[in-house]
Amino acid sequence: LPGPAEIVEGSVRDARGKPVEGAWVRIGPEFGAALDPSDPYGSRASSGPLARTDAAGEFRLDGVRDGPGRIVASHAAFGYAERAIEVPPGVLARFDLELAPFALVRGRARSDDGAPLAGATVRFEPCAPKLERDATTAADGAFELACPPLAGLELTLVHPVGERTRRFDLAPDARVEWDVVLPAAVVGAEPSGAVCTSLSVGIVDDAGELIRARVLCMSAGVDRRAGPSTHRVHVLRGIPGSYRWELSDVAPGHYSVWASAPGLGLFLAGEVDVAVGARNAFEFPAPRAGALQLSVAAPAARANERWWYVIDPRLYGPDLARGRNAGPAPREIGLAAGVHVVRVESERGARSEREFEIRAGAATVLELELP
Repeated sequence: LPGPAEIVEGSVRDARGKPVEGAWVRIGPEFGAALDPSDPYGSRASSGPLARTDAAGEFRLDGVRDGPGRIVASHAAFGYAERAIEVPPGVLARFDLELAPFALVRGRARSDDGAPLAGATVRFEPCAPKLERDATTAADGAFELACPPLAGLELTLVHPVGERTRRFDLAPDARVEWDVVLPAAVVGAEPSGAVCTSLSVGIVDDAGELIRARVLCMSAGVDRRAGPSTHRVHVLRGIPGSYRWELSDVAPGHYSVWASAPGLGLFLAGEVDVAVGARNAFEFPAPRAGALQLSVAAPAARANERWWYVIDPRLYGPDLARGRNAGPAPREIGLAAGVHVVRVESERGARSEREFEIRAGAATVLELELP
């Protein structure tokens, strides 16, 4: 368990060593390039102590829990920094950060018959507070987006009739090209002039209060239990200052709604009928949660290998599946009650997979053996 709240001070400087005023700094357990697959669509926590640097580049964070964590800093003009930290108990801790310049990802979106895709959104998941994270394609399909220089950063291009996701290893100041092509049959899937409307969705706790959760919407038409990979995925946009999510350009119809939240993983929130002219605002109760205590046994030859786990890989496919370097120690993963699948893979490709059941309020102990 974390200890009492501590105070953390530090500074933020640019790549030339000069202090940066106005940089946002936050400490939390869920920041960084490594995403927890129990939150497979990567909400990347927005909670945790937050501060802004003064004219001397100094910051102070109160209410920080001692123990391991990750500190993240960003400034729109100077770049991004993150590092793993250990906050000692009972003493004033200090961490100094140097911002690395953003990488630039640019490209064009088009259909495979050459038609440009205007109005598509290109985004990455927020990995630092107050960081702009999306861009919109122009009339010729062109886009340009400044991104944190991280390994494994995933970018998603979302168009009203489809999307593409790609993972990038980005170095500071890198210039990367990404041309996105959607099949013409997909681009033309919606009838010309189809009536569209909007909806907003939120996940609530037992008291009816909205909780931090990422919401996606999958169009129905197939077995809803089969998961998002069998649906056309509509990625909703977070409403600033709210825990609600919205989609402004969706055709009327019947939809299954999936969401993810820390400690719950990916779950089916419910189903909705979206109608033109109606107030399409929906709220779904968060499911009951339990925990998976996962450990991995490996032969002596693999004793020093790192391993990754992915929860419910069948739901979101290889492009969106996310793992984490879990190390040798057992991991406790919060999940919604129900039947899940866990896949474990070592850095040299050994793999094991198992189905298991999570019961509300209980811990399921599972050991997987790598061949």
